[in-house]
Amino acid sequence: MIAYLSPFLSKLGAKMEKQMKRLFLAIAAFFFTVGLNAAPFSVSGRVVDDKGEALQGVKVTDGYSFVRTDDQGAYTLDVHPDAVFVYLTIPSGYEVPERNGAPMFYRALDRQLPQQQADFELAATGVDETRHNFFVWADVQVYNESELEYVKQAAGDAAEYASASGLPSFGISCGDIAGNWSSGLLPKVHQTCAEAGFPFFALMGNHDYRSDATTNEESKSLYQSTFGPTWYSFDKGRIHYVVLDDVFYFVRRYLGYLPKHQLDWLKADLADVPQGSTVVVFMHIPTYSPAARRGDFKSEEYKKILTNRDALYEVLKPYNAHICTAHEHYAENFCLADNLMEHVHAPLSGFFWNSLLSSDGLPWGYYIYEADGDKLSWQYKAVGQSTDVQMSAYRTGEDPAKPECVVANVWNYDPQWKVEWSENGEPMGEMTRFTGYDRNIVNDVENRREKEYSWKNLSAGKTEHLFFAQPRSGDSRIEICVTDRFGRQYFWNSDRNVYSSKNFSINSSDVEWNGSRFEAPETASNPAYGTVKGANRLETAIYDLAVAEMVKNIEEDGTFRTGEKWSGVWTRDISYSAILSLAHLEPEVVKTSLMKKVDRKGRIIQDTGTGGAWPCSTDREVWAIAAWEVFLETGDYGWLRQVYPIIRRSLEDDLETAYNPESGLYRGESSFIDWRQQSYPEWMQPVDISQSECLGTNAVFYRALDVMAQMAKMLGGGKKSDEKKFTQRAASLKQAINSNFWLEEEGYYAQYRYGRNAKVLSPRAETLGESLCILWGIASADQARAIIENVPVCEYGPVIFTPQISSQQSYHNNAIWPFVTSFWGKAAAQTGNRTALMHAIASNERAAAAFGSHMENMVASDGTTGTLLDSPRQLWSIAGHIGLFREALLGIHYDTDGIHFQPCVPAQMKGLRSITGLKYRGMTLNVKVYGEGPLIRTFLLDGKESEPFVSATLEGEHNVEICMCSDYYAEADEVKLKPVLWDLDCPVVRYEDGCLKWNSVLDADSYVILCDGKPVEEITDSVYVVKGSGEYSVIARNDGSDYSFMSEPQRIRVEEYEFPLEAALSTKLGSQAKLEIEVPKSGVWYVDFNYSNGNGSITTHNKCATRTLYVDRKKVGTVVLPQRGEDWNDRGWTNSVELELSAGKHSFELRYIDENINMNIDVDNALTHKIRLTLKK
Repeated sequence: MIAYLSPFLSKLGAKMEKQMKRLFLAIAAFFFTVGLNAAPFSVSGRVVDDKGEALQGVKVTDGYSFVRTDDQGAYTLDVHPDAVFVYLTIPSGYEVPERNGAPMFYRALDRQLPQQQADFELAATGVDETRHNFFVWADVQVYNESELEYVKQAAGDAAEYASASGLPSFGISCGDIAGNWSSGLLPKVHQTCAEAGFPFFALMGNHDYRSDATTNEESKSLYQSTFGPTWYSFDKGRIHYVVLDDVFYFVRRYLGYLPKHQLDWLKADLADVPQGSTVVVFMHIPTYSPAARRGDFKSEEYKKILTNRDALYEVLKPYNAHICTAHEHYAENFCLADNLMEHVHAPLSGFFWNSLLSSDGLPWGYYIYEADGDKLSWQYKAVGQSTDVQMSAYRTGEDPAKPECVVANVWNYDPQWKVEWSENGEPMGEMTRFTGYDRNIVNDVENRREKEYSWKNLSAGKTEHLFFAQPRSGDSRIEICVTDRFGRQYFWNSDRNVYSSKNFSINSSDVEWNGSRFEAPETASNPAYGTVKGANRLETAIYDLAVAEMVKNIEEDGTFRTGEKWSGVWTRDISYSAILSLAHLEPEVVKTSLMKKVDRKGRIIQDTGTGGAWPCSTDREVWAIAAWEVFLETGDYGWLRQVYPIIRRSLEDDLETAYNPESGLYRGESSFIDWRQQSYPEWMQPVDISQSECLGTNAVFYRALDVMAQMAKMLGGGKKSDEKKFTQRAASLKQAINSNFWLEEEGYYAQYRYGRNAKVLSPRAETLGESLCILWGIASADQARAIIENVPVCEYGPVIFTPQISSQQSYHNNAIWPFVTSFWGKAAAQTGNRTALMHAIASNERAAAAFGSHMENMVASDGTTGTLLDSPRQLWSIAGHIGLFREALLGIHYDTDGIHFQPCVPAQMKGLRSITGLKYRGMTLNVKVYGEGPLIRTFLLDGKESEPFVSATLEGEHNVEICMCSDYYAEADEVKLKPVLWDLDCPVVRYEDGCLKWNSVLDADSYVILCDGKPVEEITDSVYVVKGSGEYSVIARNDGSDYSFMSEPQRIRVEEYEFPLEAALSTKLGSQAKLEIEVPKSGVWYVDFNYSNGNGSITTHNKCATRTLYVDRKKVGTVVLPQRGEDWNDRGWTNSVELELSAGKHSFELRYIDENINMNIDVDNALTHKIRLTLKK
């Protein structure tokens, strides 16, 4: 025995060699003792076919020697004393019955009987087996009955393949049939394998022996009682197949070893097989190893390789031999000689059923060999996949070990295979082979081992069938062509579907929408702004398009044009654009543009909005946030000192004019949604809108106050009081936003408070406002997550608000605006909701590719550009796309002290992204982000691991490399994707005969009656008998939770008094209208004025008049007198000022103070006609 092992022992260390020699001397002594005690006996019998005809020349063996049947089918065999069975070498063209799912070609021997009879009946297959298949299943290794479902699935997969091939087939389970010998599952597992529908042979593995045995022979007893002999042979077609047992048991351990008597039997078995014939040997433990291939023999372990492999190789030398083994749970092919090849098969059980991947990353599956005469070909077959798939491949950025490379795991590689690649259609030659870890199994182990693996010590194994290539660019289209030794080719390319919805899909290089394909216009990158490479060509192209369109929007005067159709600088457009990204790409152009929106009084200009703009619209304070963003980019304190007084003056004016101390909120229409009937009920006049309190606008005020406090802190020098004041105002406003707007049941903020004397909350969700509340820290972390999950979005993107107004066309209503989508995407990234982020990115990419430009807006319900107004090259759409890419996918977040990094990469967008030549203050950054997920695995600054931060104090060129990962067990991201939702028509209510009356609203089931802003009754009729006094309105509802706007409030049975007050309000500061009134009783009164303002339409011109109301010489509120058109005879009522008055005489006075001056400055007049006092109920 030691002689057989000497080639192996010579390669071991001295200590191990000594131990092994002692071990085998003990084993030899045991064999000698067994031989002395055994007595000889013989067995006779006949072998016939299924018709009873004698079969001549069939080989019969006891596992030690052979005889052949004579012309009568008879045989007599002198049985070896240690023999357990007498059995056949099944001849080609015949099959035998099955037992426990395996062919029963054997009969058990009774050692107590000196002569025994053992007959066999074989059934002719009736088919030509010259061409046939055999299926090798390695390490099925089932530990519990639940795992049998996988085996059943694999059996069905194999059956389907075998049937489609049309060839006769057999299978073999190459050892470790059950995970634990004592589980009782051994027969059941193999029976399930046999559901493949063809003969399925068994083979013994180390998990199949009895570990409670005292001898090697005893350890085989369970397997033998189930399946018969542990070594045997059979013929199929022109190929001879041999099964060997190389698991040698000793004292609860085992090693890879073939005893001499088994090798002698093999020699005898092969004696009549012509030299040069194809012989296939199946056994469990491999003969060879990757360590041996490297010449590192001392690293080999005796239980992982056949320790006397040279003896086996010698026996097989005359033949064209293939050795099929398992055991190691990886895939390898060893070309041991010109005529000898070993195939180490990856396990069906993956990683012991803990993972459906093997240790080297192969998906669970099996091998299919096709015999054609004496020639063999083979392929791997992953369960559920075509045999055309023979590799796993990873795009650039998907394998952190080689983030700038494309990597392939060629599952069944051997040195006669070729692995070639091309980049953008250009052949690049062969990929480079390397040893490493497959990324899929590494991820699976890292993600699932601690919580799900039953074996906690498992880890990914190195493999030598990995290949890499480094493309010139990470967004290149890569194709890999693998050619196996038989000339079959397998292809993979880096194309992928990134996102799909019902009507469109985003792919690596184009967009499919409504049956058409769109590619982004090819635009050269502009290195002046940093060179960006996305994870695919579409990403890069759309980003480059955005930069090119931004450059086109720079006017000769050094300002930004608002859009291709819209000339000039608009306050909110340039400001939101700067916040989104442009302050970091073109800070000087942004500065010049912002200063264009400062009037001669040093105030921020509100240049668009309802009713003559400010203070009907008040979101001009977004300018302050844009100015701050410029400082974050440049660190320019001179700029800070320049803008500080402008922002301070504007905030103080708005505090005087737009702040409501009762609610703690600022008044003015929804930020950016400045087309009156596009977001408000039609009955609302500009003055009503001026008194609405809106989520988005208040978010802007909060951030402006917060920025102002930070500016005061940065500038110092006596601004401590400002820092404290603005910090307190910001905190108070944040509290007011949450207390007034948060809808706990819905999980998001309401859009606005509206009405007249009594305010009602509109429960619509408004996307920009929701996003800003997340991004600027108004919403808590829990609120932020809830918002992203609960605000409904439609297929083509997040709508501006929801539900839509049924009576209106598409502009803000039923619309998607890419700049809002970008804010929403940033907010989603901040919460880590990658599903919502992916949806936002897909929305922007589809639109840019399909329309060839970054458009102003699109119709929400069909994704087209058929809105009332739309412009290509819209500045904030451009800025939004750039900003979303840089902030979400590259994780770039600017702060006063530097750049903080926190990327968030959707799983579908996994890959490598980079920006090189990014200018920031005194440095140039090259940033690479690879992987996917919301969590940073590693952050390298100039090759050293550090916190994800780059200090603003650095200078020169620096490299940032970020590897992303995700929490495998995190709950799935949720997005409320719905069709575009519509409201019910607003009831048009009139008061007649003591009743409120209105026409029935389509689809309404009921009507909620409000009095002074509070529900008093819900009815199904369209007539309501008024029971009291107050300000009444009606909301239509239905069971599907649809609702309408509140109808125009009706003052019913209220106590009110009107007094003439004809006065011309001019641009002269001071008192402009005054009247002394006898107030009839003490109480809370609403005071408003009948007026006219014919300075222009209700949409623009900046000629809204504002005056401050003084009562008894005390300031009590602001009166807004918006434009009503060009007819000075058109009269309306101002907003009401609520105050407490005692009975008796009081003076009422309108004054024109500095804080009232409108944006036009020169034209700021109106006429008053009456003053009205209404007693609050």
